[in-house]
Amino acid sequence: NESLDFYIGKELKKSIKINDDGRILFTSKTPIVSNNERVEFILVDSGGNEKSLSLRIPLVENRNIADVIKLSLGNTPQEVRRGDTITLQGSATPNTTITIASKYLDGKIINIDTVTVGYDGKWSYNNLFSPELDLKTVAIEISDGKTTALRNIQIISANLINISTSETRYDTGDTITFDGSAIPNQEMSIILEDSIGAEIFSRTILVGENGNVSFEIDIPRGSIEGTYILLAFQQEEEAVTVFGVGQEPQPILVVRTPELNFAAGDIDDISIQGPPNSQIALILIDSADREKMSDTINLGPDGRAIFSIDTAELPNGAYTLNAKRGESSGSTLFTVGLTTGSGAISIQTTRDEYKPGEQILVLGNTGSINVLLDITIKDSKGNTIKKIETFSDRFGVFKIDNFRIPNDAIVGTWEVFAKSGGNFNSFEFIVSGEKENVSISTDKSNYNQGEMLNIQGDGARQSATVIIKIYDSDGGLVDQLNITATSKGSFATIWKISELEEGEYEILADDGSTNATTTFSIVP
Repeated sequence: NESLDFYIGKELKKSIKINDDGRILFTSKTPIVSNNERVEFILVDSGGNEKSLSLRIPLVENRNIADVIKLSLGNTPQEVRRGDTITLQGSATPNTTITIASKYLDGKIINIDTVTVGYDGKWSYNNLFSPELDLKTVAIEISDGKTTALRNIQIISANLINISTSETRYDTGDTITFDGSAIPNQEMSIILEDSIGAEIFSRTILVGENGNVSFEIDIPRGSIEGTYILLAFQQEEEAVTVFGVGQEPQPILVVRTPELNFAAGDIDDISIQGPPNSQIALILIDSADREKMSDTINLGPDGRAIFSIDTAELPNGAYTLNAKRGESSGSTLFTVGLTTGSGAISIQTTRDEYKPGEQILVLGNTGSINVLLDITIKDSKGNTIKKIETFSDRFGVFKIDNFRIPNDAIVGTWEVFAKSGGNFNSFEFIVSGEKENVSISTDKSNYNQGEMLNIQGDGARQSATVIIKIYDSDGGLVDQLNITATSKGSFATIWKISELEEGEYEILADDGSTNATTTFSIVP
């Protein structure tokens, strides 16, 4: 957005305005010279800084004038996926320079580049459509300074599953609407993970024949703030949607291995997704937390890369690949050379009864160490709700800690089934009633400064930590209390009112599964 002065030799030719993206593009005629002189072309800014280019200008009568060829541009696709590269090619006057500019239809410039036309009058240019482009029409403009060729190309997503939110940042207590498209006439599994990687919501939805999807997820008040990730799966396709709760989302790294277990000598092609053109530090550790290797990898302009590990160089066992860039990190776990056939299997959940929306922990042991297992969770009607591939560690222990009972779960007796080769075992637990909600109340509705406020409630999860937050009328947090519910789900505490302004206040109680609110007022 500043100006530069352009000189040819000592003569000021024009002032040039810099675009808001720091780019310039202009034309000027070469001066008339005698005897093939060398001339300085100079740009000078307001501070006196300058850049110069020295060129020899041949006499006109000594110059070979190329045949003039009309500028042309070959066929281009109507749609291009983000991250793709297409080849633009055509004809123009030999040994001249043409300009290739891409811009949105509102005039905002995306990129400008130049190409020298070959001696045969042919030109070619590989145009990358950045993974960060908006999903709208981009105009490609080719110019030789006299004529212009123009093509409009619609930018579409590179993924078969595309889900987005209307905002990037939300607050606890908000209801988030997700809209997008997916593979038609197929079921899609969605999982929402909070900023520490805990699964807080899961559901399977059927995508209609038009491929459009829309659903809502509530973020309970009192939830952990940070970057949340929505994972969507259909067959081999997956998509990641990122948003922030209580803050703007931070860049994330998604690390995925195509399989859990590899035979010795197989190549594990691990996919890494993150910020485009970023450098990622990688560390591979074994089950005893010993570093086996370290490396770095550069993500491409589409924000993706494949890191290949030759498992022939690794002993049989379990491994974790950790990826890190600044404060962002991600990891994936895989095994090498493990087999089925566990011997006796023991399996159980930590409780006998759960309610919809609660997370369960499955623990078990195998008679042999380092063996593969398939875990299947079925509801009371025998429907398969979740299949999980896992393994027992070097102590014969395995656990499942990333499954939450769906909010719309069918009540009754559910079963966890574990199988390894010809060995199997199962364990039953109860999903009881409708999801019971936390309730909260105070001993009265109006209080004076210095009074004690009695808070009580019930319906919390057995022996769960109940977080109680008190908000003023502007939504500002006044205080937070943590208390433990009884085995029957009841809780109570006392809070002293001190130096609060007159007005209405809200109390929120959250047991990590459900929440409830009540209000009270401070009066003169």
